[in-house]
Amino acid sequence: MSSGAVSPVPRLPSELIELAIYYLSLLSLSPKDLLPCTLVSHEWLVLARNHMAFVLGANHAPVFLECLHSPHVTLLTTARRLRIVSWGDGPSDPYHKVLPLLQQFTRLRALSLWCDPPDDLPMLPELTEFELFGTFPTFNGFTTFMSSLQPTLRRLVLYRVPSKDIPEPSQVAQFPLFELTALGLEFNDNYPPLESLLLRFRTSSLTLDLPVDRHRVGLLQTISRYLAFLAGDLKALHFKCDYEEDIRFVSSLDFHSNTNITCIQIGCAVRFNVSPPSFDIALSPSFETLLAKIMAHSNSSSTPSKIETLILGVETESWRNAPPYPSFHHLSSLLTSPRFSGVRDLQFVVEGSPFCFKGLARLAREKFESLIPSVLPEQLCRIVYCVDGEDPDEVWC
Repeated sequence: MSSGAVSPVPRLPSELIELAIYYLSLLSLSPKDLLPCTLVSHEWLVLARNHMAFVLGANHAPVFLECLHSPHVTLLTTARRLRIVSWGDGPSDPYHKVLPLLQQFTRLRALSLWCDPPDDLPMLPELTEFELFGTFPTFNGFTTFMSSLQPTLRRLVLYRVPSKDIPEPSQVAQFPLFELTALGLEFNDNYPPLESLLLRFRTSSLTLDLPVDRHRVGLLQTISRYLAFLAGDLKALHFKCDYEEDIRFVSSLDFHSNTNITCIQIGCAVRFNVSPPSFDIALSPSFETLLAKIMAHSNSSSTPSKIETLILGVETESWRNAPPYPSFHHLSSLLTSPRFSGVRDLQFVVEGSPFCFKGLARLAREKFESLIPSVLPEQLCRIVYCVDGEDPDEVWC
């Protein structure tokens, strides 16, 4: 070999590249995080596109439509994830010109609609993930579209009652049955959950974002009955709590029938005061109560639970006269008890403060991570993993 020859660059197997991009997509909070992968090579470009989400806002619709007609744009044959965000009134809103084209996205597998779709939304039988933030004009329109998603749909998120009208029991009875791997539910005060509709969904993973209202006993009863309906099929439970009051509220749910939960995620379970010099870390006062309720089916405190993964949200803020919280060391004594001997994965999701600038979730996570060895015993530190949460100016929480 001549002295001027360049040694060939070792090539990674496609399976390893795809695995790396997949895990990066799980940890990323913005489609921009995957853009560097598209510049490595054509192979990386093709694999990265499979995990990139294209976000279309109201102001982007005209340019987006123009791009679709360009012979050099391949979005129609490559885009797999699409989010449409618009709250315009009436059919004149630009996003109504995009919705009829959805069937032309031949590889589309995940659709997120942050808008009110029409009843004649195109059928998309290849979708595996669907997120609906808005409402259909009628329940029949919602039923027709959802029927087209069988049997491929695996992940569903509903942020409110999915139609503007109140369906009759006979209409709900005609709604298709779904076997999902993940279901997310959020219902605010103006949109109570329709219990008969919930019973059309079975899932092994449930995310709940419930409004705090001490007077809405009916809401807790409805969700408790749905938890009983899922019974032992439920394996993962995620509470999207933003405040201590949220954790206290969901602690009133009934989990007696959910005997096979292996993964629990609780938002705002840890409070991290980022004001120097203390950098105080504290535990939610209602955290232990909620865990005890989830494991209420076990009669003995010495019997190991089935929980293998515990994911705790870390709220970051600068408090000057913060209300007293239990010491974070209490978490150590809790997780080193026989009850939690099966925990193999302890994750902390460190959120960005609503008063922070973009990127400070990462800085807060790094500081929190550096303090872990001083507040947790070595046996727990070995299973701890910290990730960046969401910066409010980047991602809707």
